Amino acid sequence: MKRIIGFLLILSIIVSFAECNLEDRATKESIISFVLENEESILKCIETGDYTSIENNKLITEINFEKNCVDFYCGGMGFGSGSMYVGFFYSKEDDIKAVWCAPSLTEHTLIPCDDGYIWKEVWTDEGGDITYYAEKICENIYYYEALF
Repeated sequence: MKRIIGFLLILSIIVSFAECNLEDRATKESIISFVLENEESILKCIETGDYTSIENNKLITEINFEKNCVDFYCGGMGFGSGSMYVGFFYSKEDDIKAVWCAPSLTEHTLIPCDDGYIWKEVWTDEGGDITYYAEKICENIYYYEALF
């Protein structure tokens, strides 16, 4: 009986740790497709401030209103310093660095990468593994990835 209880305890711990790494994020392709197919609706929501028409889809998990943009969070994965977040954002100024996870471009430079731009924290003796990637989808709307 003690062996069965011990086995079940170990099994539950393993399952708990495995669940921490489950992905609940949308793919880059699905985010870009969603924006291109719903661009008019997204822009109308931003203009009117009424997001009910796009809130109940399976892609967007949260909408955050920031000083210079509207962030449409589409999920993430990982835990703590091993995290990744994805989504898209609208910037009225068409600013690739308007979202919360972008580095300050006065101190850091984005470099071309694939169809977008990337910034990676320079590794030092103290560590560092932060990455920001953004890609323009359409006028004023960008896809983003943030890795910590």
